[in-house]
Amino acid sequence: MQRNVGSLRVVSVMMVVGLGALGGCGGGEPEPDGDKVEEEVEEEPLAPRRLQTVTAEQTLNSARDHHVSFAFDVDGVSRLYVMGGAFHMTEGVTSYEHATIAADGTVSTFVESPIGVGVFSLGAGLASTDTIAVATGGLRSGGAGLVTSARVDIIVGNADGTLTFSQGPDLPFASFHGSAVFVNGRVYQVGGLINDDDNTDRVVSAALAADGTLSAWREETALPYVLSHHGLVSDGASLVVIGGITGSPIDGESHDEVLRASLQADGSVGAFTQAATLPYKLSIPAVALVDGTLYAIGGLVDNADVSNEVLRAAIDTDAIGAFSTVKLMPDARMHVHQAPVVGDRFYLAGGASLDGGAHVSHDTVFVGTFAR
Repeated sequence: MQRNVGSLRVVSVMMVVGLGALGGCGGGEPEPDGDKVEEEVEEEPLAPRRLQTVTAEQTLNSARDHHVSFAFDVDGVSRLYVMGGAFHMTEGVTSYEHATIAADGTVSTFVESPIGVGVFSLGAGLASTDTIAVATGGLRSGGAGLVTSARVDIIVGNADGTLTFSQGPDLPFASFHGSAVFVNGRVYQVGGLINDDDNTDRVVSAALAADGTLSAWREETALPYVLSHHGLVSDGASLVVIGGITGSPIDGESHDEVLRASLQADGSVGAFTQAATLPYKLSIPAVALVDGTLYAIGGLVDNADVSNEVLRAAIDTDAIGAFSTVKLMPDARMHVHQAPVVGDRFYLAGGASLDGGAHVSHDTVFVGTFAR
């Protein structure tokens, strides 16, 4: 969880005490200066940032949804990456794009580069640090078409904006529309579709080293029900699962529950319990945490309508508050999955809407701006 808390500053107070200063008789040697007294003064904590606007500020070279998005900071340069995905759910987008994020949050023109057939995915999970990302599962090329995969790719950012790919240990199960997150040195993979209609309740984790090495996966506490198409975020002390679908993505049961599980000192996961309720049943939102506030961005409502709402709820170590609509986006979006936060902004790149039940892919990048 990001929090901006004012630091303690030390104020030095010099107290000088002498006979002259007290008006005593002249002629004697003055008393030595008094001791320096250090007084700790606590500054008021900074007010939390709040979402002010969501605007359309850039476009991708290729419209896409079901992709992964992440941000890297390499040698002091911040970049936004958008990789893989599908176009109108009729063809794969076998490229990644990157753009530089300026100090004022503006995004440069995107540069597009191809990715290999093995690295290409759609509906993958994504966990990232400032310099390394891990893409988990998703639909991958195989046989005569796309298959649900357990493949894991390690993605490292280079100084020139290009990416280097290597393969990590496979997940213990194939997963499409599962979710992943990095926290406290570990990557957590939660749920997903294991075939066209069946979800899993499995949660696994693996240690991610600074050099990008990923350990073998280990089993963690399972979800209370099978789930895919959910959002996933961590505040550093827990995992938070937002909405999702049980069963087929066509006619399965969508959820309004927000689940939470504590993280133990060894990285293991405690039991999941319901911590909050969304205003409606929601799947495939993007999620973000900023200054003790949880945001659910867009998504699919009641497995029928695409949302243009940004929902907000306060979150702390004890509870998650009630959700409310804080902002509307310029247009409805789903299947964006990640909204990387860099500085005072989140970046929601591409995504899909529905037209007569058909997926329509978009190239617009929405930028949410936070301020105190």
